[in-house]
Amino acid sequence: MKKQILVAILLLSLLVPVVPVGAVGGITQPIFGGIDSALDDTNTEYNTLQGAYSWKTVEAQRNQVVSSAGIIKDLRIVLEAAPGAAKSYTITLMLNGAPSALTVTITGAVDTTGADTDHDVTVAPGDYVSLRCVPDNTPAEVDAYWSTMFEASVSGESLLLLATSALNTAATEYGLVTGGYNFLSATENTWREVIPTDGTIKNLYVKLSEDPGTALDAYRFTLRIAGVSKALTVTITDPATTGSNTVSTVAVSAGDIVTMMIEPLNGPSAIPYCTWGMTFVSDIDGESIVMGEISNTIEADTYYLYPLGCIGRSTVEDNSYSIGQAATISKLNIFLNNDPGAGNSYVFTIRSGLADTDLVTTIAGTDVTGDSASLTDTIGNAEYMTLRSVPVSGPDAAIPYWGFVVYTGSTTPINDACDSDAVFSRNQDGWVNVTVSDYLIADLATVDMQVNTTGDYENFTLRWTQATNTFSELSDPDNICTLNTTLSTRVNLNETADQICFCFTITGGASGDCDVRVTTTDDDAATDIDTYNAEFEFSYYSWDELVYDGIDSAFEQFGLFNYMAQITAFINGLVTYFEDSLTHLLALVVQQFRVITNVYNFVVFWITALIGVALDFSVFYQSVLDGTSGWGTGIGDFWAVIGYDLWAPIVPLMLFLWWLESLSKRGAQTVGGELQVFINDMNTAISIVSYFVGMFSFVANTIIDRVYGLFDAIV
Repeated sequence: MKKQILVAILLLSLLVPVVPVGAVGGITQPIFGGIDSALDDTNTEYNTLQGAYSWKTVEAQRNQVVSSAGIIKDLRIVLEAAPGAAKSYTITLMLNGAPSALTVTITGAVDTTGADTDHDVTVAPGDYVSLRCVPDNTPAEVDAYWSTMFEASVSGESLLLLATSALNTAATEYGLVTGGYNFLSATENTWREVIPTDGTIKNLYVKLSEDPGTALDAYRFTLRIAGVSKALTVTITDPATTGSNTVSTVAVSAGDIVTMMIEPLNGPSAIPYCTWGMTFVSDIDGESIVMGEISNTIEADTYYLYPLGCIGRSTVEDNSYSIGQAATISKLNIFLNNDPGAGNSYVFTIRSGLADTDLVTTIAGTDVTGDSASLTDTIGNAEYMTLRSVPVSGPDAAIPYWGFVVYTGSTTPINDACDSDAVFSRNQDGWVNVTVSDYLIADLATVDMQVNTTGDYENFTLRWTQATNTFSELSDPDNICTLNTTLSTRVNLNETADQICFCFTITGGASGDCDVRVTTTDDDAATDIDTYNAEFEFSYYSWDELVYDGIDSAFEQFGLFNYMAQITAFINGLVTYFEDSLTHLLALVVQQFRVITNVYNFVVFWITALIGVALDFSVFYQSVLDGTSGWGTGIGDFWAVIGYDLWAPIVPLMLFLWWLESLSKRGAQTVGGELQVFINDMNTAISIVSYFVGMFSFVANTIIDRVYGLFDAIV
């Protein structure tokens, strides 16, 4: 039998699908792309996966290197116009120089969009990727825009990708950290980007299109923050063409200015194209970043900018399109190389789907930075995106650098914890602190905290409203709660979490454990509801703090510690038992009186009936005896005939004598004689008279016994 079980387990294990290397478990990162550069109607061409520049027939000039394991999926393509009848474009993700299964073909005179959401392409650190476009039957030369999703194997990781122009063999140059394609510059301030959220940069991978030249020739790549070199650096020495640093990490904060420095070492003879990639890990799981800049000033007109990279500006929006994927955007950070001047400003707005989003920031006067604070908005799949700059009141010339966050994590509020005072005493303030989280926390609407006393005998509900930052009493049907609105407060813990602190007094209700039910609702009506059972204890008895501590101190002299806590618990226990016993006792009393009532009604009914029958017969007999009945006509009044009025008074005496006479006869037939018969007759008479008295006496004794029992328990 054991062998059969083992064989069955083995067969089942063979049926379980194997998860390949690169299986995901992290965030999804939208990768933006697109360019105002027409596709070639004849030649196969290549472009970068992230960002873009002009299409090239040489793939090596558009490669980007991956720094984290995961999958690339959800390829979405939008063309400026349809390819034409019987014509098409096929755009494919290239992996290490070979076409992958992730591909989209758009054909005909109508369709302008396409998507492949069926295929996933596994990538590993050091892999390089690009997009390939293959035309068929000389389609119309149109612009193309694209996006994909990267899902990391390690939770929180996202990609920073970039391809660059040929390196300089003699001078140090600088480039962007991430974007599409970048022409390097000898001036560092030419290529700057702004980190929009706190996090860490790590895993620097670099790939050259050829080795640096001859022995000892090398290029060194170093991440810099605010013009200061960091430990994240890679040196590629001939004959190598790749290098990586997976050991060093660099912490970054929102507002940091980042660049990449490239140094030629030992006068390399080769001038390779270059691509690098790094991994960004936000402090908030679900966030990835988009950064960019331009090298032109923006004071002269309203301009539209590509969301990432360094391609340029345009007064016509459709010259600056990229597309993304469904996500939440936030934390737009802008840095200017020159302030707008007194009374002047620049207004920056992210647009999606040809409409303004809520991500807006204004930089005015002598300021050179601005951010959208806690504002958020959503973008949809394959929607056109741009960054618009608007000069106000003739500002001084300035070049913008920027970054913003794309978030794909949960936007549903979460009740993280409930922390309360262990014991609430009657008429004394106590605290219930509820920790809630939501992305950027600004999306919260209300937090409701309901308290149910022991056995759910009473309840009340308190509310915190974010819009007004106020506390209120939502319901208190039993009138047992007083909310302290002065002490109740909201404490912001971080970007995603608040602690809502309810301070209140319980003035009455059942003693014992109390449950707390928390309902958190956000602006989209999404809710999270959690119940914290026995969160705190309510004690109906409240002690003055000085008296309480004084009694405790006194008993501690005799080795008795926490006396008041123990005696309070004891009294509460007695109260609970007394309340329960009294409840059951009252129920018993009610039941006994119901029995007595029913018995009484039964007896009264039958006695009434018997009396009625006796009366009927007595009337009949009377009518016969007094001659008024038809049965006795001619006899006359029977009572007058026999002279009843004369001897009626002696009837009881005659009956008594008859009873005495019967004693001797019955005594002769009874053990104990006449005395025993007499005692028996007396007992019978007493029993009849005291029947109901005995019944009520029994009930009274039962009640008294129960009450005495309660006092015995208390003693």
